[in-house]
Amino acid sequence: MTNRPTFGKISISMEPNTPQQVSGPGQPPNTTATPAFQQHPNGQYTVVPPLQNAPNDGHSGHNPYEFIMGSTAPKKKRFKGAGQTSFLMRIALLLGGALILLIVTIVIASALAPKSSVPDLIAVAQRQQEIDRVSGNANGQATSQDVANFAANVNVSITSSQQQLIAYLAQHRTTLSSKLLAGDQNPKTDAALTNAASANNYDAVLVQNLTQQLKTYEGLLKITFNQTSNNQTKQLMQACFATASKLLQQAKLLPASAINNS
Repeated sequence: MTNRPTFGKISISMEPNTPQQVSGPGQPPNTTATPAFQQHPNGQYTVVPPLQNAPNDGHSGHNPYEFIMGSTAPKKKRFKGAGQTSFLMRIALLLGGALILLIVTIVIASALAPKSSVPDLIAVAQRQQEIDRVSGNANGQATSQDVANFAANVNVSITSSQQQLIAYLAQHRTTLSSKLLAGDQNPKTDAALTNAASANNYDAVLVQNLTQQLKTYEGLLKITFNQTSNNQTKQLMQACFATASKLLQQAKLLPASAINNS
């Protein structure tokens, strides 16, 4: 076969090892044409045109500057003791929480305690102890039944109030010993009652002494009530005051004949 020159068309030679001639109007012959394809009888070509590498425009998934950017980026190093530090932080938080809980508990307990009213409550308990002692000794010595009943009523009522007060103080870690409770004991009272019994005037002196002690007792209750901000203490003082007021009212109702032993 021979090449047939044409104008405006591309002619491909199928002869083996014949360079491809490309020509066109107004163009010089192409001297760098690719080798012609060779076709075997089975219809296949032995020469396959090489694939052209597409320019990387950033859409192919490969970054041409990766070797620069990737190699210079510093890698984060994990501190070997990070786990131990985290464990110590947890321990510190637990200890801090326990300390805060302890402080809150102490503050609440302090708020509930009678605090500054304790000395006043002790004074009240001491006066109750002395009233109980004097009224209890009247048993068998009072000549009038009315006076004897009054003294017994005083002893039972004040003893009950004192038991409530002692239990209340024990709840707030304050224990009263027998020696402390006897702090208001007055030997002069015993001497006066002994002399009154010799003079056949025991009932009148007994009623007078108990009346005076109950009034002093009421004054202590008022002071304690006014100085405390604890509601439980106030309620206890009110109950004791009500009992003392009833006993004083009973003393006023005693017949004059019982008091004067006439």
